Amino acid sequence: VGNLDAVNAAHPHMDDPRFLTITNQMNNCLLRFTQFARCARELGEEDTRCKYQYYREQCSCHESQLEDWMEHRARGSCHLD
Repeated sequence: VGNLDAVNAAHPHMDDPRFLTITNQMNNCLLRFTQFARCARELGEEDTRCKYQYYREQCSCHESQLEDWMEHRARGSCHLD
């Protein structure tokens, strides 16, 4: 099979063993968005660490869901923030 790092490079959302065998990635998506939202609140969205969390979020969430949550964040009504 090879090195797990090579697999993770191609599929960055699959490096968390809690979500490797789960078809439904919604829990992973929620976790990633929450991590991004907290990072953005603490450090600002332009921080490198927050941008990385946003990238991880994009790997595991549907675009329409992200747009909806980001609209809620902009209005200040996001329950995950």
